[in-house]
Amino acid sequence: MRPSLRVAVVGGGFAGCYLATHLAAGSHVTVYEAGPGGPRAHEWQRKDVTCFRWAPWLTEAPGSTEAGDDVEGGLLLGLKRRLGGRSLCWHGMVPRLQPDEMAGLWPADVVDDLMSPGGYYDTVEAELSQWRGDDIYKPVSDEEAVLRDRLVADLGLPLATPPRAIRNEGGSYVPYSPLPKLLEDGAVEVRAAQRVRAVDQAGDVVLVTDEDGERREYDRAVIAAGAVESARLALSALDRAGTGCALATTFAVHIFTGLVMPFDPGTGTTLVPDEAPVGYWWDEVTGSLGFASVVRGTRGRPDLLHVWLCGPSAANSGAIEIGTGTATATVRVRDLPADKNLRRSHQEVLKRLLPRSLTDQLSFELNFEDAQRVACTSGVATGYWVRSGSGDHEAASLRLGSDLVATSGALRQAPSILLAGPQVFPAIGAANPVLTALALARRTATLLF
Repeated sequence: MRPSLRVAVVGGGFAGCYLATHLAAGSHVTVYEAGPGGPRAHEWQRKDVTCFRWAPWLTEAPGSTEAGDDVEGGLLLGLKRRLGGRSLCWHGMVPRLQPDEMAGLWPADVVDDLMSPGGYYDTVEAELSQWRGDDIYKPVSDEEAVLRDRLVADLGLPLATPPRAIRNEGGSYVPYSPLPKLLEDGAVEVRAAQRVRAVDQAGDVVLVTDEDGERREYDRAVIAAGAVESARLALSALDRAGTGCALATTFAVHIFTGLVMPFDPGTGTTLVPDEAPVGYWWDEVTGSLGFASVVRGTRGRPDLLHVWLCGPSAANSGAIEIGTGTATATVRVRDLPADKNLRRSHQEVLKRLLPRSLTDQLSFELNFEDAQRVACTSGVATGYWVRSGSGDHEAASLRLGSDLVATSGALRQAPSILLAGPQVFPAIGAANPVLTALALARRTATLLF
């Protein structure tokens, strides 16, 4: 990559901001973000927890809607369309994907780049540990380590300390975000509240057209706008180039199932934050990650123990259809038979954590908020499930090593256009996608140079 290379990064979320910081030293970088440029503080640091949400599949009439219906509301559900994206509203969990999850599904060269000693997983973990000021695999507090050991004894689970990119800033704990570094020296041009209408390769250059019709010329463009918007931009570009590409693709989500129950963490116990995982484990039977956390009671409510499982949906549980010649996408998310089977398997694992007398009436029909309320008022364990597509982890819509995308992340028929973020995962796996998305973004920056 020559020093004067002009690069457009479309999407100012986790992957986009992180990638831009690693490109800025040797090139002119412009970040386009469809959402507003603020607020820029993590939601743990704000009194107003409302965040910008863009979730076209979470409508009162599930099935389809046009992408671009911006709404406000929701703490964790839906895409965070604002500068910084999900990095301003996450809990700092950075587990790796398991080797068994990647075998046979991820290209061998990508797996090797990530997993080998000194590879991109190691590189990003070291960077996050340096930012935290401590090893990300260590407990955030001594109290959390004590609670983890207690839950190991009480539940019989092989809980390990979850890796977390979180640190104390001015008396409050904040998860990692690449946004401060992106903004600190002004090296990157940021165009917030500017949705991109089209990205097209024209000979040796890439043309980026924004919503106002302004067109700029770049040497490379990296689309890091999430599973839905990235698919819209990439497939539309290939369609306009006459490649015969289908204007449709599929994507995967995470399946969440859990339970909450009253719990006494002990006098004087301090948790970071008021709800954070103190232990996690790999459940080989369901191919899922399990987590255990303690939810601090507020407004007179009791403390709760929260245990949940997160596993991969079927690869085609989500579907995206792009309107020909338009800037819209239709999104559908559904529970396929494999997804329903996984939920049932999750339920069986969770039931085994409780005495038989407590599982006879246990159901998993409520959402998380209602389950917490019932557990607080009834004093008994209460199950819940998370509707597919509302868990913040959409991925695998433009898969590395597919007919469309090379293992480098470049579109095969438009190689000056690259992709970054969870949408390039060949398979979603069970882990929070942040660490893998950052590792792949770091890999993309290296390949560009």
